[in-house]
Amino acid sequence: MWRDAGGSAASPSAYRVAPSHGGSSKDKRKRHRPAGRPHGAAVRKKMKLFSESHKTVFVVDHCPYMAESCRQHVEFDMLVKNRAQGIIPLAPISRSLWTCSVESSMEYCRIMYDIFPFKKLANFIVSDSGANVLNSWNQEDQNLQELMAALAAVGPPNPRVDPECCSILHGLVAAVEALCKITEYQHEARTLLMENADRVGNRGRIICITNAKSDSHVRMLEEFVQETINEHNKLAANSDHLMQIQKCELVLIHTYPVGEESLVSDHLKKELCPVLTGEVHSVRAGRHLATRLNLLVQQHFDLASTTITNIPMKEEQHANTSANYDVELLHHKEAHVDFLKSGDNHMGGSSKEGTFKETITLKWCTPRTNSVELHYCTGAYRISPVDVNSRPSSCLTNFLLNGKTFSLNLHTKQRLPFTDSAFGIELGETSSEAELCRLKGLLDREKEELAEAEVIKDSPDSPEPPNKKPLVAMDDLPGPEKNKGPISLLSLWSNRINAANSRKHQEFIGRLSSVNNKAELYQHLKEENGMETTENGKPSRQ
Repeated sequence: MWRDAGGSAASPSAYRVAPSHGGSSKDKRKRHRPAGRPHGAAVRKKMKLFSESHKTVFVVDHCPYMAESCRQHVEFDMLVKNRAQGIIPLAPISRSLWTCSVESSMEYCRIMYDIFPFKKLANFIVSDSGANVLNSWNQEDQNLQELMAALAAVGPPNPRVDPECCSILHGLVAAVEALCKITEYQHEARTLLMENADRVGNRGRIICITNAKSDSHVRMLEEFVQETINEHNKLAANSDHLMQIQKCELVLIHTYPVGEESLVSDHLKKELCPVLTGEVHSVRAGRHLATRLNLLVQQHFDLASTTITNIPMKEEQHANTSANYDVELLHHKEAHVDFLKSGDNHMGGSSKEGTFKETITLKWCTPRTNSVELHYCTGAYRISPVDVNSRPSSCLTNFLLNGKTFSLNLHTKQRLPFTDSAFGIELGETSSEAELCRLKGLLDREKEELAEAEVIKDSPDSPEPPNKKPLVAMDDLPGPEKNKGPISLLSLWSNRINAANSRKHQEFIGRLSSVNNKAELYQHLKEENGMETTENGKPSRQ
């Protein structure tokens, strides 16, 4: 909903045209529309949009086969070191498919409620011999405490119940009925639009967790949901208390025990009809199902991941020592807009959840208590830890809830790395010309310092004193070669030697032989000079 600068909701009366005595009606509207405000039609168009994330319906299968073990063992007896002798350790436990489905869906809702406490609603339905709706679209029912209490009252599925009496279809019908119901936010938008109440959109998402039999069973469920939506849209067209479903996303999750082969194949989102799109996920139970729901909540609500590394925490066993831990946080992806604008593709890393998504790594810094040292804030985003029950996440959460602050550093990989290996220096192909010029200047400065500190000897390879060095034009010097790839240490020093030899006095040209350890010029060079050449103040031999 668009709001003006004062924060009040925009209403049609705010755009009422004032009477005028001249000009067309179009000119009047253009003249009297408040500056900075969009046209009324644009406001109505923005107000009517409700995405599929506004309504999310969970349908969890409660049939007897969901009581089967997931076959992923969990160590229940953790007191290994302090156990007294003679006590038999407890056997590991294994959760059921129902327990894994409930835990994963609750994690989905927890992340959604943490980051979007308003306008993102969830409806929970349990399906067995009938549909058991656990909550409503009212805002007071949108919390984990209400859902957990309702699920505890339902209890686990009974494996001795006749499977023929249970079906997931009851829950799918109730899910379509729930999507047709009006939420508080939709009712508010319809009230503001008055005669244009039909402009308010109604979209939603159905997440169904079940144990399907085959691909044909999955296709039957998709066709059933499509027919149910068409029937309820006809009923909603003649009702003032229901809304037609304009768009629905059906996410079918087939979960099965660990170690078994899946009888259902995955398929990406595809359009089943103009109103319905469907996708299928075949996931093993246990932590694999929790990981898949974690990825889905990021896709559905445009979330991103940030990992805080090197968080110092004291050890429980050793109070005087501390260790560094990592905590992964989820938030809206808008928080990474500035990072993405920088164009640095090396700042991301693999998340703990696997290779399906990436995370941006920030390093923990010493907390700054002085507000003067804190930088200006450009945005505020709600966060939610990925592993909420872990000790590092709990410590970080309590640290923030106590009103403390800390700084984070973004460490990016250098674009001009130097690799020193086997007495060699290689410059990456991405090195810039400015960097090469800087390196050349450092080498020249080092060469001059070595030349000044060196004792001058009577040798062709000895450098001339500074007052005898000829002036060499810069145009005669070979320019720096373009970077065509890695430069070895041999080539680097060869260039330095060639540059040093090019600055020597011309009188050393031709002195390639010597007699009695004394260097001599060639005969034709002495004739060209037109005078007798001396060496060290003595006449040279003819």
